[in-house]
Amino acid sequence: MVFVEDKMDITFEKIKKKKVLVIGDLMLDRYYEGDVKRISPEAPIPVLVHKNTRDILGGAGNVAFNLLAAGQDVSVASVVGNDEAGNIICAIFKEKGISVDGILMTEHRMSSLKSRYVSGNHQLLRMDSEQIKVLTDFETTYIEKYILTYINKWDAIVLSDYSKGVVSKKLCQHVTAIGKRYNIKVFFDVKENDIEKYKDAYLVKPNKKELEMLYGHSIFTWKELKTAMKELKSLIRCNKLMVTLGSDGMIMLNESEEFLHVNENIKNVYDVVGAGDTALAYVVVSMINGFDDYHSLELANRASSTKVTKFGTVPVSLNEVLGVYKKEKKIKIVEPSFFCNDSWREGKKIVFTNGCFDIVHVGHLSYLEKAKQLGDILIVGVNSDNSIKRIKGKDRPINSQCDRLELLAGFECVDYVVLFYEDTPLNLIKAIKPDVLVKGADYTNKLIVGQDVVEKNGGQVFLVEYVEGKSTTDIIKKVQNNNE
Repeated sequence: MVFVEDKMDITFEKIKKKKVLVIGDLMLDRYYEGDVKRISPEAPIPVLVHKNTRDILGGAGNVAFNLLAAGQDVSVASVVGNDEAGNIICAIFKEKGISVDGILMTEHRMSSLKSRYVSGNHQLLRMDSEQIKVLTDFETTYIEKYILTYINKWDAIVLSDYSKGVVSKKLCQHVTAIGKRYNIKVFFDVKENDIEKYKDAYLVKPNKKELEMLYGHSIFTWKELKTAMKELKSLIRCNKLMVTLGSDGMIMLNESEEFLHVNENIKNVYDVVGAGDTALAYVVVSMINGFDDYHSLELANRASSTKVTKFGTVPVSLNEVLGVYKKEKKIKIVEPSFFCNDSWREGKKIVFTNGCFDIVHVGHLSYLEKAKQLGDILIVGVNSDNSIKRIKGKDRPINSQCDRLELLAGFECVDYVVLFYEDTPLNLIKAIKPDVLVKGADYTNKLIVGQDVVEKNGGQVFLVEYVEGKSTTDIIKKVQNNNE
């Protein structure tokens, strides 16, 4: 298995608008939102006081909207009922500028409606109204004719199977054959235990549970996972097999029989609904824009990781995904002028501390980690070399300001590091306007520079205990004693 550490410098210029056709099961996700403040006297159940109703597209519609949010030109082909949910589905597409010419409305089918009753970010109940029905020959022919009419228009075809009947075996086999004939990549999102449906696709994407279903065995180890993927890729005859693994990220087996794996450390998982749709959409976007397999997988994983931090069936925009890249790769070492406007604050609670940090040791790390716990963004002001010489004498600092800045920027708990040239950080504190000012506990009963500024702005001052026996001065003395 290959683990690649380098990150791609993804820019908007590298992601162009391509034309993508999405075929699949369309669903209307309806959210009844309100507050719960009491339990029903009739039964031990919560009483939801209804405040708002939202309609969003799920299933293949969510894939389409993720592609749209990623800047692509999207078309849709499907069959829905000629009912309230079907009409709303078509209306939502039209509102987003997506043609509904490829959607057949029929009296012989019920549109899928998933009603969720929600309080805050918590689902209390989901009620489904649907009819699972395989496409008739007429419905299959309608979609096939639509595809062939505009076949030279699309760069990729995506089949989103939610096992509601639209993505039938017959339709799948026709679509993959058309894809091969016209050299168009066909991507599948798996749902059913039928290998024949997905044969000859360019990329097939099951999750781990779906992989086990297709393989016929439970999978417990990485070795078993790789074995299953090799067997299935061979049976399906796809170019690439991509498996989503939840908290373990994603893995792909490509044409070169090479395993690629990516993972994302997700801190706040609110809702996994729709994450697979997001992953599929972004791997499509990446590959039709010419990204290599690893970086396509990485972008898809980053997009789905962004989705699970959001509640409900919602698409993830290209701005959000690339913003995560920029945040991960952001330059932590900044100039004082960086803080002149408030765009960097992101509405977060700002913590500021300062010091020389000459010889960085475990006491510094403990101190900074405690400081970060007091807010969301930790900024560390660092004395310049000249200011340290004025304060501590000509033999200090031991480490240059460049080295000290780099070391502090390497701490995960530190968000920004900024050099100041005066003897105190007062001007820096005035520019940053922190919500929290942190100093060491040895400042008890001492004047803390900037305290008046912070408290005037409604902020707080905290004193944090140092690790006993750990200080730069002690380290220098120990080195000097050893050299005598």
